[in-house]
Amino acid sequence: YQLKDAQTLNGSKKLSIAKGDAGKPVIQQARVVQSDIWASNGMVHIIDRVLIPTDLITK
Repeated sequence: YQLKDAQTLNGSKKLSIAKGDAGKPVIQQARVVQSDIWASNGMVHIIDRVLIPTDLITK
């Protein structure tokens, strides 16, 4: 597979995708638990945490 940043559906900033341990993808610090699940409108990947847009996080 080819790693690249991904656009979100809400138009927020792009998600940063990198290779983690053992070459598995990591998305915004979330690890992919299960990948390549076919759905009626595309492909689903299950991650181990909820992704919250950075503009919604208060400091």
